[in-house]
Amino acid sequence: MSAGGPNGRPEGDLVRSVGGAKVPGLYAVAMAACMTLLAVPTLWLYSPPSPAAEPCELVTVESLDLGSMEDARGPAGITWVAFGTDGRYYAVSQSLPAAGVLVYDEDGRYVGALGGAGQGPGEFEYPWRITATPGGEVLVHDLNSGVHVFGVDGAYRRTISGLPSPMHAAVAPNDSQLAIHNPRVRHQSAPAREVNVFSLETGDWLRGLGPTGELRAGTPHGVGLIGYSAAEDGLWLSLSEAGRLEKWSPAGTLLAEVEWARLAAQAGVEGIRPSALWEDPTGSELWVLVSVPLNDEAAAVEPSQALPADHFAPSGLARRFDSVIVLMDRGTGEVRAVRRWDDPIHGFLRDGRLVRMAESAEGWQWIQVIFLSLECPEPA
Repeated sequence: MSAGGPNGRPEGDLVRSVGGAKVPGLYAVAMAACMTLLAVPTLWLYSPPSPAAEPCELVTVESLDLGSMEDARGPAGITWVAFGTDGRYYAVSQSLPAAGVLVYDEDGRYVGALGGAGQGPGEFEYPWRITATPGGEVLVHDLNSGVHVFGVDGAYRRTISGLPSPMHAAVAPNDSQLAIHNPRVRHQSAPAREVNVFSLETGDWLRGLGPTGELRAGTPHGVGLIGYSAAEDGLWLSLSEAGRLEKWSPAGTLLAEVEWARLAAQAGVEGIRPSALWEDPTGSELWVLVSVPLNDEAAAVEPSQALPADHFAPSGLARRFDSVIVLMDRGTGEVRAVRRWDDPIHGFLRDGRLVRMAESAEGWQWIQVIFLSLECPEPA
């Protein structure tokens, strides 16, 4: 029998020590340290060492392709995808001759376009982001004309003007507030903030979060909007310099915080800020998306030269970025699973599924929706 542990003791948990006889069924080792004092051998009883727990895995259980080569319009130049309460998928396309919003049914079939090109109500010049609200509306963020709001039936409802163009945007679960992240654009009625929150009905500015906003004392700049929590009406923010994720209530109360720097070290993505997050409304799991840069292709190009033709295409993005999904337990603060892709993931849909752009060798592009499942070994 091998001692195996420190000081010659076996590995495992100490149960108790007794003097005298052996106890069947227990891992026992006789120690004579007390013999010189008590002249009685002492039996140290250990439970068998527990085997190391096997890690959980994030497994692809299904994928859905949006679009086909026979469609009237292919999903090229996609900047954002949203999943509506009607079961349809909405994708903002920057492809020529006219940018717009492509609509796919629950089986991935192309069923038409939302709105149209132009400068009138419900028409787009430069659509950029799209957000589906829990109440069924679809918000199309146009860089020139504001936020165009469509109903679940595809009919135009209203336009919210004067809002800053978003790098990221999220709608509160109660459908009352729209949070927009753009640190370089200042809203006309708001002080400089990195995240501004507006009324979804009127467009009025409600409050700001950022360097001098309602964040925890001592928080420096470097704030990024992650999204509203699906579990409760809270706004998740990523604070890069603080190395922390924070969730805030509409009233400005800190609901939760996660030390992202420590978790990133566990997942092997130190120093990289999360780009999206999804919170499971049925439990305490947080799904965090991280884009890992592989190179700076643009910096290697001379100012007088053009970027590669596929620089913004899926093939070009895959050359420059990997994506990592980190699944953590908010209750325990531990990483449960990590999965890495060798191409970029766009983000999460409102039900936690992932969206990525795919591209064939011939250059045809399509959208892929990925269904993941957490699989853990059965306990011994």
